Amino acid sequence: MHTLILLLLLLLALPSQASELRIAVASNFRPALEQLAPLFTQQHQVVVKLSSGASGQLVAQIQQGAPFDLFLSADSHYPQHLYRQGLTEKPITYARGRLLLIGDKPAASEQALLARATRIGFANPELAPYGAAAKQVLQILHRWPAAKTQIYAQATNISQVQQWYETGQLDAAFVAASLARDQYPAQFDLTKTFNLALEQQAVLLKRSHQPAVANQFLAFLQQPQVQHLLVNLGYQAVARGNP
Repeated sequence: MHTLILLLLLLLALPSQASELRIAVASNFRPALEQLAPLFTQQHQVVVKLSSGASGQLVAQIQQGAPFDLFLSADSHYPQHLYRQGLTEKPITYARGRLLLIGDKPAASEQALLARATRIGFANPELAPYGAAAKQVLQILHRWPAAKTQIYAQATNISQVQQWYETGQLDAAFVAASLARDQYPAQFDLTKTFNLALEQQAVLLKRSHQPAVANQFLAFLQQPQVQHLLVNLGYQAVARGNP
C-alpha cells in the first residue's frame, strides 16, 4: 500500500504533456525569448521549447506540418500569409525590431562605411525579414546589386550574419540590434533613417494542442513589464492596444 501511494505521488509530481509549449521563433528573437521563457515558466509552470531559424524557413516547416503551438516571426508578412491560408488565429504584434549597420573601423556615415567595406554581410532577403530590410537600404543607397569590388555575403539567417562578423569574416554587416553584443567602431541604427517596418508578429497555430497556454504566452509578451525588458534587449516597445 505504501509503495502504491508513493508511486501515485511521483506520478502527480511529474510534468504532463499539457505543460509543454512549442514555439517556432525567428533567430533575432531567440536570445530575448531565452531570457523571457523562464519568467513565463515560473508564472505558469509551463515548459517552453524553442526552435529557431529564418522566418521563411520556419513557415515552410509549419506548412509541412511541424508540431508547433506558436510562431514568432521577424515580420508581419509571414504570419499574415499563414493566417490567410487558414492555418493560424489572427496575428498580434509582439515587438518592433531595429536594424543596425556595423563595421570594424570608424566611419562618418552608413554610406561611408559601405563605400570602404569589402566584405559586407546580411541575411538572405528571400527567407529573413532583416535581410529584406538590408536589401531595401542597399537599394535606396544604389548599392544593389553589389559593386564588383565588394563581396556581399548572404547568410541563412540574421544570427549567422552576427557570427560571421564576430569571427572576423566580415568588415561590415547588417545585424539585428537584439543580437549586437557591444559597441562597435562603426554603428548606425537604420530603422528610423530609412523608415524600416520591422513589425514582428506572432500567431497561434490552429493545430496547437495547447491553445489556452499559447494565448497566455501571447498575453505575457504584451505585458508592460515584458515590453520594458524588450526595449533593453534591442527592440522598440509595442503600444498597448496593437493588433
